[in-house]
Amino acid sequence: MPVDTQKLAVLENRILDSKTRLAKISDIRWRALLEGDYEAALKARVRAVDESLEECGVIAEYVKVFSAPLAREISYMRDSVFDGFWRIRFTNDQQLLHDWVKVQLVPLMNRSERLAHAVASSSGKMRGLEVDLHRWTASKPISPVLESERREESRAH
Repeated sequence: MPVDTQKLAVLENRILDSKTRLAKISDIRWRALLEGDYEAALKARVRAVDESLEECGVIAEYVKVFSAPLAREISYMRDSVFDGFWRIRFTNDQQLLHDWVKVQLVPLMNRSERLAHAVASSSGKMRGLEVDLHRWTASKPISPVLESERREESRAH
């Protein structure tokens, strides 16, 4: 079965866009903590969880191009983690959220990233590309939309 490389490129860009948004959210959270605004920091943490769960969904789509069973594994894990998140989302309990992230979200993200890495590496090898097997790299560093946002932000500073 031929691999749809255009679909893979779109999914890789969506994953990279998500990682860029996560970095921005992390920066917002860090600044809020420095300013002592714990409510804003908690909101940023919740946004980061939402974005991470969204990223896992995109990773599942990416993995599905190669292996539907592995994609289902990610999706099932994501759905289970998502259900747990909804139970604690509005508690405003930072410690509960922190503990939940360590126990539920981090293992999901680690598993998803490992599967995406394996798929990306295999895909690259199949296309005859030199593959760095120690980290997952996509074909393009960042989407054009986010790149233009980055340029605008650097001009503003």
